Amino acid sequence: DKDNGAYYLLKADEAPSTKLSAEKKTALDWDKPFIGKKSQYDLLVHLMDEMQKGPLSSVDEGLALQLLAARQEGIRLLQTAEKAKGFDWGMDFTVKPSFLIETPQLANFLNWDRLLTVKAYLQAKQGRGKDAIATLRTCLFLGKAAFLSKTLLGQMVGAACDKVTLTRDSLILPKIPAPLLEKDLLPALG
Repeated sequence: DKDNGAYYLLKADEAPSTKLSAEKKTALDWDKPFIGKKSQYDLLVHLMDEMQKGPLSSVDEGLALQLLAARQEGIRLLQTAEKAKGFDWGMDFTVKPSFLIETPQLANFLNWDRLLTVKAYLQAKQGRGKDAIATLRTCLFLGKAAFLSKTLLGQMVGAACDKVTLTRDSLILPKIPAPLLEKDLLPALG
């Protein structure tokens, strides 16, 4: 149902890459080689580590831009999910035994959250505070969506998503004017 944010979250991993040539427009695998022998996952972990140390180098920013370009359609779907009218994973908790309940796939939430955190960093660095806040709000939405699965794994993934985003905010938030943070980000932290 296109009014349900869960619909778009599930589609994000299937989104084709906009970076690849037309004949290779397929969904990207986070663990397959992307640049050289490094996978997207490897690059995201590297970028997160570097952000913990301080501002990204121009080389790392270039890698980040390549990742963002490759995942552009998936990011658009995540932003659409956040703005959807409702959100329901559609899990049926009346099914017995409980291990037969279909649960949402949360495996890539942390990858998406890392990528969006890098995007918010680059947006803030470019002076695009409003865009950076919108991206941070999408990060927070991912954590909330994981929590809404009402599963132990969902709780853990949701907490991890929030931690990934909030432990790098010292590089992002100082670049955004305080009134904008107050108006647009604080309500999301609710």
